[in-house]
Amino acid sequence: MNKYICLINEMYNNNIRLHAPLQSIEYGIPTVLLEILCVSDGIEEVMCIGDRKLPIAWILYSCEMIKNNTEYYTSEYGIDGYIFSDDGAGNVFVIKEDESIYLFNVIDGEEEYFAKSLADFWNINTDVAQKSLSNEERANNIVKKYGFDFTRISKSEIRGLIEKEIENYQDGSSEYIRVLCGYLFCIGDYEDAELIERAKYSINFDVGCMIDADWIEALKGNMSEEDKQVQIQAFIEYYEII
Repeated sequence: MNKYICLINEMYNNNIRLHAPLQSIEYGIPTVLLEILCVSDGIEEVMCIGDRKLPIAWILYSCEMIKNNTEYYTSEYGIDGYIFSDDGAGNVFVIKEDESIYLFNVIDGEEEYFAKSLADFWNINTDVAQKSLSNEERANNIVKKYGFDFTRISKSEIRGLIEKEIENYQDGSSEYIRVLCGYLFCIGDYEDAELIERAKYSINFDVGCMIDADWIEALKGNMSEEDKQVQIQAFIEYYEII
């Protein structure tokens, strides 16, 4: 087993999911990442719910995700390095030629030194970067990351972020979990109403007040499609000024 995968598995208390190995060498991607990808093409964190293991976040992107994200952030922000993971709040981790790791903040467009190597990176509690942000900042990062092209947003990823926040709610405003539930409303269907309902009623009073009951009713089919579209447009207009 690759030493980094062993380190990740220990750090996440065995709550990880491995994938099939990368089948062909992708030139240009740092060797230290390729060594991991050739064992598992991407690594996910999972949450155990009963006898199920639900993916909630990417610990290490797949090769395809690394290529696509690196191309995007290089084009849009002039990033120098490879995007290989994120902090769950819209900021991404960049590995440089010397294998040092930086956290790129999408709001201010600046990089912050994070670790001198992958070994140090996975010995650091990656929640440090996320916990240093307020819930308003985390919400802003989510909007900047996903935008409003709902056809390109991964529902499983949004669901995973909501599950993670319910499990370990960060004190402060309710804006972060509200925006996640709003995204799930916009891209979801009947089966997603239960998760939004759980977020609304299982955390605290403030969260309950912030998450719109109409989102739940719409997904349950208790609202016309026309009215649902009005709700979606209201969500977009509320957040597109960010």
